[in-house]
Amino acid sequence: MQTLILLGNRKIVDLEDTMELFMELQVIGDRAVKKLAFSHIVHSIRRMNQKHKNEAKNRKLQGILFKLVQGEEESRAKRAFTILCDLHRRRVWFDDRTANAICDACFHPSSRLMTAAISLLIGYENVEQEDDSDASSEDDVYKVIWMFLHIPKKGQITRVPLLVRKRRKLNWSV
Repeated sequence: MQTLILLGNRKIVDLEDTMELFMELQVIGDRAVKKLAFSHIVHSIRRMNQKHKNEAKNRKLQGILFKLVQGEEESRAKRAFTILCDLHRRRVWFDDRTANAICDACFHPSSRLMTAAISLLIGYENVEQEDDSDASSEDDVYKVIWMFLHIPKKGQITRVPLLVRKRRKLNWSV
């Protein structure tokens, strides 16, 4: 994996060719591999758009991520949605296509992804209404997304006390 990242950094292998592979690697159970694949995708797209935006490449990469968000498999859709939200928050992909893809996630069959997308939009409206340029308000929105995406499935150990503590920390009523 690190060899592919190195080849991508030296522009021998294009990100469009390896994007699907890195998305597949994020579904694997290994936490370090997930984190490395996620950070590589976000970092590569940010670096690619740093000086000027290449719309043709961006459209191809957005198409791959949009297709994954609309797909039926929850884990891939969740990871693609997280990447889209991160790039949107960092204002790398701050366009209508990305905003529409995030809005379309509100109608995803997975309740976890649907809840995260709706809470992102509600939190985003609250941030706009406050008219603060405070970074902590953006962090609060993404903490909400993180909490909704990491709700344990049936049969797993519940993390309700942790969620209650986070909600109290964010001054929410429980």
